[in-house]
Amino acid sequence: MDVEELLRALDRVERYIRYMNMRAAGTTYIAWGLAVAGASLGSFFAPAIGKAVGIPAGPIIGLSWLIAMTIAIVMSTRGMARLRAFVLAHRPREEHEELVRTWRRAGMIIAIGWLSILSLWGFLFGALFGERPGLLWSSYLICVGFGNIVIYLAPGEREREVLYVAISLMAASPIPALLAIALPGSAGWAPFFVAIVAVIASYLWAGLRFYGRAEAILAGREG
Repeated sequence: MDVEELLRALDRVERYIRYMNMRAAGTTYIAWGLAVAGASLGSFFAPAIGKAVGIPAGPIIGLSWLIAMTIAIVMSTRGMARLRAFVLAHRPREEHEELVRTWRRAGMIIAIGWLSILSLWGFLFGALFGERPGLLWSSYLICVGFGNIVIYLAPGEREREVLYVAISLMAASPIPALLAIALPGSAGWAPFFVAIVAVIASYLWAGLRFYGRAEAILAGREG
C-alpha cells in the first residue's frame, strides 16, 4: 500500500468514526424524546388507570418514567459502546488510556450534572412551585436546557445541535407560566403539555438532524 492509499484508508476510518458518532448522538436524542413522550402518556392516564385497578396514580407515574428512562439509557449506551469499541480498534494502543480517561470524565460530568439538575427541579422547585404548575413546568424547561448545556460543555466534540436544543428550551420556558395565567382552569395540564411537547419536539429534531449529518458524512458531503 502506497502513501496515497494509506491516507485514503485513514480518511475512510475517520469518516466512519464521525458517522458512528453522529448516529450514536441521534439515537440518544430520539430515545430520550420517545421516552419523555411515553412516560408523559403514562402520567396523563395514570389517574384513570389507578382508579380502574384500585391503586394510587403515583406508583403508576413512577413506573412509567422508570421503564421509559431505562429503555432510553439502554438504547443510548449501546450506540456509544459500539462507537467506542470501533474507535479503540482503530487507534494506536498508546492513545487508548487517554481516550478512556476522557470518556469516563465526560460521562461523570454529564451524569453528575443531570442528577444535580433533576434533583434541584424535583425537590427544590417541586416544593416551591408544587401548587403553581405554570412555574413548575417553566422551571422544568430551564432545567432540561441546562442539562443540555452540561452535555455541550463536557469533554469531547461539541455539536451545535446540543446547544440549539438548550437555547430553544430556555427560550420556550416562559410559555407554561404564561399559559397557566391565560388558562387558570386547565388544572395544570396545559403547562405540562406544552413543556413536554417542547422537549419531545426539540429532542426529535436534534436526533433526526444528527442522523442526517451522519448520512452526509458517509456520502462525503460533510467532513
